Amino acid sequence: MISRALVEPLVSIMRLTLTNEIHYSRRNTDHHVCYELRVQETSVWCVAASVQMLLDFYRYNYLQTKIAQQLGLGTLANPNGLPYARVGDVVTQLQVMSSNVITAKILTSPTFYDFASEMDQNQPMISFIPGHSRTVAGYTESLFVLLGLAASAGFWYMIPGPPTQV
Repeated sequence: MISRALVEPLVSIMRLTLTNEIHYSRRNTDHHVCYELRVQETSVWCVAASVQMLLDFYRYNYLQTKIAQQLGLGTLANPNGLPYARVGDVVTQLQVMSSNVITAKILTSPTFYDFASEMDQNQPMISFIPGHSRTVAGYTESLFVLLGLAASAGFWYMIPGPPTQV
């Protein structure tokens, strides 16, 4: 039998998870998370909303209508989604709309550690899945495996949804 008094000091100094969330400043001690969710302005503008979230983080303020125009997503009255074959246009337009301050790239098969590396550099990412896009603004990773259970890892996704009908 292990005494509780022996376990508590060990547990209190052992870090069980690693978590990183995007901040405007790298001073995590006094700076709160500064990443905002944007709602799609049409039912198919998830890419425009995702681009808007990323640009807002870097303090480039663009309306979704302007982003949609830049990406060829139509208008509010006649919107289009972005075909998966045109994901590269997002990279191009992020660089254009930031005057090449943002260095964007495509990772075709990113791993957890690719995402974590970007978060550790305080850089949000856009993640594309079939038929939808969302941004990644943080992660959590279990650093401790207990009793044969697998370690776990997860992301902090900011998932734009369609506008609500009032």
